[in-house]
Amino acid sequence: MYVAFRVNRTDGQRKLVEHLARFNLVPPQNCTVTFRQQHAVVSSQYSYALGTALTAWRH
Repeated sequence: MYVAFRVNRTDGQRKLVEHLARFNLVPPQNCTVTFRQQHAVVSSQYSYALGTALTAWRH
């Protein structure tokens, strides 16, 4: 499953990785993160954890 997270700065990248770790999504162990300019694409086989992390990131 692939999900896009909005990130704006380098600080946002660090915060996203920390946020994913709270949901047991730790790259490169069980997910991959590709950073672009305005967003990050995260893929993982753990779709429930990924969906929950996305919902929490938006709020």
